[in-house]
Amino acid sequence: MKDFQVSGGPLWANSEPYDIVAKAERNATRPQLSLMLQALRKDRFNLALRHETKDAPIDELVVAKGGPKIQEDTTSPRQRIAMTGVGKMAQRTRLRCSQMTITGRPVVDKTELPSTYTFKLDWPPAVGKRGLPGPAPPDVAPLDSNGPSLLIALQEQLGLRLQSAKGSVESLVIEKAEKPAKN
Repeated sequence: MKDFQVSGGPLWANSEPYDIVAKAERNATRPQLSLMLQALRKDRFNLALRHETKDAPIDELVVAKGGPKIQEDTTSPRQRIAMTGVGKMAQRTRLRCSQMTITGRPVVDKTELPSTYTFKLDWPPAVGKRGLPGPAPPDVAPLDSNGPSLLIALQEQLGLRLQSAKGSVESLVIEKAEKPAKN
């Protein structure tokens, strides 16, 4: 879950960090570890949670005026998404955006495009400007910071656009949490 999908809980839960050190008794799969950590948090913090679906701001990915500017991909064997906002992005990728987050809100695919596509998208990341933050890796030249924003890059380079909307978002409500006792 992303921060915007979690609500409720005491104020200290957002300001007091805790280190949890745990060891599984046997080799466990990632899903098994996830369940074990959920049980541990529930036990140590006397945590009570509930799932709910609520209407919240989302972004819808739609085809822009003039149509899509992306090439159909008929050769990639599996889905890969690589939208980092820095460096060269010449990988083949499939455009699957349902429940993908690239703007701090869920992005829902409303393009109705029937296939998978190869595309390249370059824009300078900027914190707070609906782009992805972060420096370029040391072996990649950073993009021109005067380049187009994510919203403009989507429209100019891919023929797609994001539009704000309201939609159903899965969320987690913290009903109860207590500070854990010292070990």
